[in-house]
Amino acid sequence: MTDEKLAGALGVLRTARLNEAASARVREQLERAWQDRATPRRRISLPWFVPSIAVAVLFLAVGLATLRAGADSALYGARIAVEDALVALHTDLDDRLDYIRELYDERTEEAARLEAVGNALAAGRARAAQDDALRLLNATAPKAQEPSPSPTPETSSAPVVLPSPTPPAMTVAPTTVPARTPTVTPPPTAPPVTKPTPSPTPTTFVVTVRGGIVNPDGSLANDVCVSTAPVALAPLAPTALTTTGCFMTATGGSLTARIPARKGQTITLYFSRYDAATGKTFRGYATFTVTGPNVSLGVVRLGV
Repeated sequence: MTDEKLAGALGVLRTARLNEAASARVREQLERAWQDRATPRRRISLPWFVPSIAVAVLFLAVGLATLRAGADSALYGARIAVEDALVALHTDLDDRLDYIRELYDERTEEAARLEAVGNALAAGRARAAQDDALRLLNATAPKAQEPSPSPTPETSSAPVVLPSPTPPAMTVAPTTVPARTPTVTPPPTAPPVTKPTPSPTPTTFVVTVRGGIVNPDGSLANDVCVSTAPVALAPLAPTALTTTGCFMTATGGSLTARIPARKGQTITLYFSRYDAATGKTFRGYATFTVTGPNVSLGVVRLGV
């Protein structure tokens, strides 16, 4: 089709007119379409509590993901902060110490597992978290109080009065005057010295000692000899420890000992462990003063 034919066809349409029936039909369709367009569409409305439930579920999912995050996750720092904050919720001292010991054990196992698979970066984060748990345990464990010295009785310092000398009798010549007998003043009686009343001997009772024992690398120590005196080496077997003096053996890095003691008594516990892999003997000790039926040593790290 040429441009001239297209222009002629458009000119014919401009002068053409629709009949009345077709015009009414088109007008009716246009009005119906306009009414349908002007009618607002019905929107779907949600109940008022649905957004609140959605937010709560989101927070719960984020919290669970944070508490389950490993040392190789970006949420590991938030997990450590949340676990450290939960320490304040344990009002009982024994429950708080048990909770911190569980954190220490979990972080120690996680660090060992990551070191075994060769993930040094994540293992370093776990070791830092382990040191943080050890710091919390040492800060929470009650400190042993030094016994106050018994008062020394004061020595009586009452002054002693000496008798003053009497001048000799004077002789006047030529009359002889008999000599007078000098008067001697008796010394004052010194006040009696009050002896201090001896304090009653404290009663012996059973003391429960709790604590943790770890190797030099921070891992939990097993087969640890616990005694109240240093354990000597056997004379015929330099690599073996004698069991003489070991009143118990601690395993799993945990110590729970019950020993008789008196209030105010200072006790030192010695720990020995022979490591067959390295051929070395690890030792350590802890000193505390008995103030009650329960004593917490914290964590004792063995050394060569």
